[in-house]
Amino acid sequence: MSNIAVFGGTFNPIHTEHVKMIEHLSALGFIDKVLVIPTHIPPHKAVGYLAGDEHRLNMCRLATEGIKKVSVSDFEIKRQGKSYTFYTVEALKKAYKNDDIYIVCGGDMAITLDTWHRYGELKKLCTFLVVDRPGTDKAELRNYLDALIKDGAKIEYTCLVTADVSSTIIRSNIENGKFIPNKVYAYIKENGLYEAE
Repeated sequence: MSNIAVFGGTFNPIHTEHVKMIEHLSALGFIDKVLVIPTHIPPHKAVGYLAGDEHRLNMCRLATEGIKKVSVSDFEIKRQGKSYTFYTVEALKKAYKNDDIYIVCGGDMAITLDTWHRYGELKKLCTFLVVDRPGTDKAELRNYLDALIKDGAKIEYTCLVTADVSSTIIRSNIENGKFIPNKVYAYIKENGLYEAE
């Protein structure tokens, strides 16, 4: 039996702080595999310019080359539609019958866990791996998570220091290449991505 950490996101584009998170997950002793899953259509936010599915997959593969335990999955892109965590976990449980699924979420998203689509069923299918980053009210987050645990959720908690950047900001300053892994930046330039912004 293995413990699989699932790290989903738009990755539009994947950036250095994503890579730090992936390396952190890979280094956790209780995690055996890290699945990086680009979403097809993110359910929680509107995205202006979204690079094509294959481009985002390729950028994720380039950014994670050589990181132990990591593989990039096209699961949500193949499925199409909005990428709700519940349906992803439900399908992964069928694909990895004997493994435990850990859904990775930052503290900013974790504070809304009980509002997620079909949360009552979701909490029975997986463990939430909460990565607390700078900018989160730690006391508020811990109190919130403690309440969820009392209500039957399985939660693991870890901390990671990352820069406070977003893909939106990175796209709007794409020419300087800041926070973009070198191979990913070369791919972006080669394919003319994000020039429309």
